[in-house]
Amino acid sequence: MPAATPTLAPDSGNAMTRRQVRARQVFWLTAGVVVVLDQLSKWLVSQHLALYESVPVLGQVLRLTYVRNTGAAFSLLAAPEFSAWRLYLLVGVAAVTILVLAVIVHRQQAAGVFHFLPLGLICGGAAGNLINRVRFGMVVDFIEFSAGRFHFPVFNLADSAVFLGVCAILLANFRPQRPAPPPPA
Repeated sequence: MPAATPTLAPDSGNAMTRRQVRARQVFWLTAGVVVVLDQLSKWLVSQHLALYESVPVLGQVLRLTYVRNTGAAFSLLAAPEFSAWRLYLLVGVAAVTILVLAVIVHRQQAAGVFHFLPLGLICGGAAGNLINRVRFGMVVDFIEFSAGRFHFPVFNLADSAVFLGVCAILLANFRPQRPAPPPPA
């Protein structure tokens, strides 16, 4: 099988390999899947559970609990004194995040699929919550974890995608780097 040869985008002057094209496709596909699953899960919860209703999934450890969150992740900024500017701030941060990630993906030349997958998770999560903030001024949260006295704030799939994307990036940056192979003679 012949090695992938660079292809030229029309009139762009930028050579991209199939691997680079595939990596960008992974970014957009990942972001799209996260948005669809996030929106579908929020809709299902809001249609089948009453507000504040809680249904055990794994006993008291994992519950589906329908809440509406006007604040940021983990209900930060949800207090009434932040209401005048909170929505604008959260919509602005999400929109800028999506724009910055799209620019990074467009400009990145040497990265592969596993570089773009976590970025797609973050972009999709930001977009999923942005859609709800613009449409309703809040997001639906419904995943609740607790263990004994420990109770984690209720969150949603978009929050999970952002968290997993950030963790993947951190893990990739903290793992030992392999030495570069010597140049061919």
